[in-house]
Amino acid sequence: MRPFAQAVVLALVAAAGLARPRAAAQGAPPNVLMIVLDDVGVDKIESFDFLSAPPYPRTPTIDGLAATGIRFRNFYTDPICGPTRALLMTGRYGFRTGMGTNGEVYRLPDSELFLPELLRQGFAPGGGYRCGAFGKWHLDQDGTHPVTNGFHRFQGHMKNTSNHFVWPKVEQDEGGPLVGPFTVSRWSPSEVREDAVDWITAQSEPFFAYVAFNPPHRDWQVPPLATLSPATQAELAGYAEGQLALNADERRLFYRAMLESVDTEIQNLLTGIGPARMANTVVFVVCDNGTERMAIQPPHVLSHGKPSGYELAIRVPLIVSGPLVPQPVPPGGHWVDALVEAVDLWPTIAELTGADVDLAFQNGGYAAPYPVIDGESVLPLLLDPSAPGPNEFAYSELFSPGGAYRSTQCLSVHLRTITDGEYKYLRWVDKSGTPPCRLAPYTHELYHLPSDPNETLNLLTAPLTPDQFAAFDHLRQTMDHLSSAPGKLLHR
Repeated sequence: MRPFAQAVVLALVAAAGLARPRAAAQGAPPNVLMIVLDDVGVDKIESFDFLSAPPYPRTPTIDGLAATGIRFRNFYTDPICGPTRALLMTGRYGFRTGMGTNGEVYRLPDSELFLPELLRQGFAPGGGYRCGAFGKWHLDQDGTHPVTNGFHRFQGHMKNTSNHFVWPKVEQDEGGPLVGPFTVSRWSPSEVREDAVDWITAQSEPFFAYVAFNPPHRDWQVPPLATLSPATQAELAGYAEGQLALNADERRLFYRAMLESVDTEIQNLLTGIGPARMANTVVFVVCDNGTERMAIQPPHVLSHGKPSGYELAIRVPLIVSGPLVPQPVPPGGHWVDALVEAVDLWPTIAELTGADVDLAFQNGGYAAPYPVIDGESVLPLLLDPSAPGPNEFAYSELFSPGGAYRSTQCLSVHLRTITDGEYKYLRWVDKSGTPPCRLAPYTHELYHLPSDPNETLNLLTAPLTPDQFAAFDHLRQTMDHLSSAPGKLLHR
């Protein structure tokens, strides 16, 4: 199986990388391809793992993109799928949009300026991008939601599928009727990849393609063997395609196989797009949250996976490849150590495409002052990975019910984390078993990540040193300030 997979990808992205880094205004606007992986933490990509925990999934395509691109070592998301996807779509924290939980129970409001709306409305007449979304949406259950909010086409499913071989699909083009849901009996990554390639190759204008694969999200199944390496096929001897995992060993094995299969479809996606378009396409490989607990490999702490506030749940791989990557690329690719958040990709894409944020709000009918954008553009880090980052901290949250953040005492679940890259503060409460609107005590935790990356020693269980207390007090004040003020204003 695919003995030249990484070589093919290296050739494609290397060809793209030969272009000189440039802003959109200096040449043809770049295409943007955002590939979203589901439930893939730093522990599942060997080069990102902070605590060696083999065996790792075989991902030659992702590794090839990283080897010719930029890897972000400290990229943070929210702990579950829908809220992070809302960060990508809006550039705004969940406490502003109400998106603290998944799209089965809360709809990301149409009043937000979605990323495709930015890329269509932020240009003078005759400019703008063609925008298509493929795969898992998870920001609402209404199949019209993506097209209502800026995409020219959507083909995919509205929430997680319990069977990745038999699943409900919907399709809609702007101005046309919603088709579906209808049942598709095919491995979902293959269907999603094919839809994306068909749409992308039909475009004659700059495009933004959002391609969101559902596996390796549970349920864990044996993927099509043809999408796997001979070594992985050998590991799966005796199992049938589509078979569900029944125990811990099978869960971890099937997870690895599913991510490898998705990696194959990413290779097929890039090959299908072709070298001509790839030469002017910036590729973002982003993950929506970390690894689900039951798929974590010891010696990592299993309880620290999704949907907790620990590193395994919210620190995930981010890879950027394409024409903006500085040349020459060092062996293994560029590394960025600066703190970067999922909300940062919205303004980053605005800047690299040349989209005018104020114009997009104006054309969208918003009245000034316009809504706060929490993200900071990290385009300077794409042009120079050694440059200082824009963020003093990275913030993550999870709350339920959605839309109810301002009445925090009525939240059944409320989790917040904040890190300055050295210390990390967690504040969380789970009141799901108590009466509504009853204020319950929060649990507080503080970790020193350089010395305790697995977060096993809560520093708040003992007296703090002066330096520890100063860090704790600053993070606590910043967290309180952030969720009660217009924007990021507090500096140390």
